[in-house]
Amino acid sequence: MTTSKTALITVDAVTVETSTVDTSAQNKQSKPKQVSDKSIIQGFITQASDFMLTRDSIEASRIAELKLTEDASRKDKLGMNGMKAECHAKANAYLSGMTPAALAVFKELKIDAKQMASTPEAGGMSREHKRMTITICESIAQKRLPANLDLSKATEAAKKIDPKFAAMTRGHNSIALLIETIKLKNHFSVNYWTQECNGATQANYVMGLIAKLGLGKVTGSKEARTASIDTDHAIIEALINL
Repeated sequence: MTTSKTALITVDAVTVETSTVDTSAQNKQSKPKQVSDKSIIQGFITQASDFMLTRDSIEASRIAELKLTEDASRKDKLGMNGMKAECHAKANAYLSGMTPAALAVFKELKIDAKQMASTPEAGGMSREHKRMTITICESIAQKRLPANLDLSKATEAAKKIDPKFAAMTRGHNSIALLIETIKLKNHFSVNYWTQECNGATQANYVMGLIAKLGLGKVTGSKEARTASIDTDHAIIEALINL
């Protein structure tokens, strides 16, 4: 027989679900495998490095095939696929720099970290969703709004992958808007977000993130989607209390 006790977010971070498990062989086999912080971080670093290898390979190939000089633009050297690989490398590097408290929040989201680090085409997340997720986790962990976050650890981690990567100086602005919104309403449309974010692109990212992280229910076609926020979700409660 298995008994469990679940806790919500604490003052400093998130208290993840804990269980007292019977010592019988059968119950031991059914106990879910816990992924360590070190394993999660190393996974992000590995995938960031893999994306960099892809970027470097594409760059070398394009320089040779197109006979580009050193003065060629970054866009010409990398092309669309090379730039995409670099962007995912940077986003994964930022993820690898999450603080221990932010990782506790991340675990509460119950995301498959390895899957998340890949591209959307491979079932992962876009670079925008990755940065948004970091912002949510660090905002709750640091008890600060996105504009006031200390993201020096994320920047440090990114520089280890590529010294040329830009610093992550603040949280994602769309998350700041999301926090403001859920304090006032728990149901909204994609058109509302198009106006709030000054464009459909960020609006779609916000709606997509709500669905991906399980923070609410999103229904309707892409142009007419609506979202109902799960106000009982521990992450939503923590964001509202910021």
